[in-house]
Amino acid sequence: AASLAAFISGTSASQASLIGTSVTLNYDYQAQTSTDIFTVGSGVEITCPGAANVCGILTAPTQTVDVGASSILYAYNGSGASFNAVPPNKFDFENLNPGFTIGNVNLSKNISGLDLNRVTFTGSSLQINMEGLGLNPTKPGSPDFFNIGLTSAVPEPSTWAMMILGFIGIG
Repeated sequence: AASLAAFISGTSASQASLIGTSVTLNYDYQAQTSTDIFTVGSGVEITCPGAANVCGILTAPTQTVDVGASSILYAYNGSGASFNAVPPNKFDFENLNPGFTIGNVNLSKNISGLDLNRVTFTGSSLQINMEGLGLNPTKPGSPDFFNIGLTSAVPEPSTWAMMILGFIGIG
């Protein structure tokens, strides 16, 4: 019973959060890499133009990166621009430790050509290939964006606990 109680008390994906954790954003562009390390808060972490190292590579105006409890939101609200069609040209988020191992991602976006084939991940990192993608918000205040939700591939501890208790009850 004690081991079952310890198992049940684990952090569930619904309780987990990146808020308060330290995240590394590398932006890889040809032979250049910018690195920014920031603590995830309740608002936008990076705004370009600005002092962040990534703003030296992402030179188009009005770009933001906002890491939430279990998601990453990039938004662009300038005039037409594009990510050059040269490899590599990608966001690389590392040290993503939301309290669970990243096992899957969900993508919502309005950037033409961006799909899940351009998103790769490990248990604690996420890469988004932006090579050759165009940005052209159609209305002021309505940015081009992607929002990537991080999820666990394994059932939450509470789900496992209910299954174990169910099997015990059947037995």
